[in-house]
Amino acid sequence: MGPNFAANVTSAIRSMEQTVIPAVDPKNGLAQEQAYLVLYYLRLFVDQHRHLLDFRLQEIRDYHALTQALLDKAEKKGIDLGEVREAASQALASGARYVSARLPSYDDLAAAAQSLREAADQLTTRLLDGGGGALMKDLDADRLILATSARDELRDRAWVKGLGLDPNPD
Repeated sequence: MGPNFAANVTSAIRSMEQTVIPAVDPKNGLAQEQAYLVLYYLRLFVDQHRHLLDFRLQEIRDYHALTQALLDKAEKKGIDLGEVREAASQALASGARYVSARLPSYDDLAAAAQSLREAADQLTTRLLDGGGGALMKDLDADRLILATSARDELRDRAWVKGLGLDPNPD
């Protein structure tokens, strides 16, 4: 259960629709309402999760521009902003690196990761077919594959640790 957010939330939606909501007493209007509210938010999360970073970047761009414009206008008028000017200048400096940042899309990153996983799998199969364990050992491929698998497992376990699903969390 790695970070395939859309698949995980879609599974939760299916559980709500097929198991939870049908089990809620139809006479309990408040419980019905709350169950449908949870379902609404889950559907919203599936739709919006791919845009979270873009949303924050645009917020940074907008407020960076506003802060800069207010500072410039106050400075032109000779207004003493005191310590607020310094705080605003620091905020502008810390946010500046994000103003022109462009991130790859979630789908592009997911596709690249999947493509690399498939390429590694195909290479492993070809190496095993071409020379078996002896070739894998000669290339030190077994160590590389096991190290990558261990990091993959740690990533997956870290992703779900907060849910309490890992029987050995530490």
